[in-house]
Formats: sequence, C-alpha cells, structure tokens
Amino acid sequence: MKKIIATLSLVVLGLLAFGAYVILDANDEQGTNMPMVDAEKSESTTLTTLTSPQELLLSKLKLRTFDVYTGTTVIPDGIDVIQRENKNIGYRFDKEDVSEYGTIVIALLNGTYDIVVRATGYQTMESYFTFHNDSLSVNFNLEPLQPLTVLGSNYLTTLHRRDAMVIVGFVVDDATGQPLENVQVFSEDKKATTESGKDGYFELILPLPANYNEIIDRGKLLFEKSGYKTELRYNFDMWPSGDLILQLRLQTGTGVNTDEVIKKRDASYIIIEE
Repeated sequence: MKKIIATLSLVVLGLLAFGAYVILDANDEQGTNMPMVDAEKSESTTLTTLTSPQELLLSKLKLRTFDVYTGTTVIPDGIDVIQRENKNIGYRFDKEDVSEYGTIVIALLNGTYDIVVRATGYQTMESYFTFHNDSLSVNFNLEPLQPLTVLGSNYLTTLHRRDAMVIVGFVVDDATGQPLENVQVFSEDKKATTESGKDGYFELILPLPANYNEIIDRGKLLFEKSGYKTELRYNFDMWPSGDLILQLRLQTGTGVNTDEVIKKRDASYIIIEE
C-alpha cells in the first residue's frame, strides 16, 4: 500500500492537482520491454502519453531490484523516493506496490531524487537521479548480508585444478529474474559440459588448451535452453587453478547473443602440454 510521507505545496497542488506522483502498471507491455540497464536514458526520453500541463513536468522512472550475485529478482520491503529540491515532495512504496518481477514504474515531477531501497537480508542501497522529462530505466543490484558460499574463494579453491579453469555462476530469465534450471553450459569444442540446477547455479571445469589450435573453440562458452536465445561468452583468461564467475540473463526467442567477458584487452592463455 502506498503511503504519502509528505504533501505538495499549495502552488504545485493548484497547478497539477493529482498529477504529482503516479504509480504506473509495472506489468504493462511497454514497461516489460524497456531495456534493463544500470542507468540509461531511453532513446525517446520525452513523455508523450501525459496530457498538458503534466507532460511538461513529469518524468518516468522504471526501477528493478536484483541480487547482485545471482541476478535473481528481489522484492524490496520498501522504496523511498524523495525530491532534493523540496523534501516535502516524496513517496514511500511497500512490497505490495512492486510487481512479482521486482519492478515498479513511477511518474514524478522533474527534479533530483534520492532513492532508498530496503530489502530483508540485503544491505540498504541508496542513489539519486535527476529527471527532466526523462524516461529512465534503473537496476538496483542489492548486496546480500550473507555472502554466497559457492562464490567465495574458500569454496572455489576446492574446485581448482592445475590443468583446468573453474567457471561458476548463475543463469536467470531476463524478463522475470527467476532462476533457470537445465540450461546447457558448454565450451564450443564440447570438451566441457554441464547444466544449471534449480537455483540457476552451474559449475564448469574447463580443461586448459593443449595447443594454440584449441584456444579459439575452448575459449567460447555457450548457454542454451529451449525457448531462449543462446548466450555466447568469449575472450576470458585461462590459467592453471584459475576461476571465473559469470552471471547470465537469458531472453526468450531465437538466435545468439554474443559478448566479451573482458572488454578492454585480449585474454591471456596458458598452454598445458599433453
């Protein structure tokens, strides 16, 4: 249930009536298909669906909350949105205001806003954004209070091998943020294969290349599941007793999404003689 934590000034009330804060349907088609990025203006930033005078004064924020390590949806206990220019303008949202996919879409007056997200089992996260007739899509990646054992160095060390890389991580549905089970994970040369479990977690033991001819195919990882686009990852370091943590978001459809693990340099490889 939304609770007003402050009121607008009489001047603003006279101008906008009830248009100060509007919670939009987080499950509508337009909202669901907006690109999910950490903080990115959409290509069309001017709101055109609101009538004058609100269209000159309102922006739209789409906020999603995830676990920073697994990528799974987190339903926050509360979200505070407070305008810096006038702290009497603000709103508090409870968990029932958030969709089952951790999404909430809000229309609000232009200005700079402090945003605070609280969720049980996670550290409170704070940020701020400035809006001027913008449509902004933001992901809040929440840090759990208790780190995941399977991603910790103590556990990964138990998987290390002198002749292989250990690759672990999680796979989720991009739209829902729910874990994906039975995702096939393998190197392009099929020298290493595994699949994700119920929680989307996978472990892959990738043998190091024995010669330079093996590097190209060994250094490509594919993630496949029926009904989803294949994800291909490449350009990552391979070294003895090494490890790599990946987080994948699979989109429904067909085709292949390709992305580099290392963005700014070429990966390095250690050749293991047979």
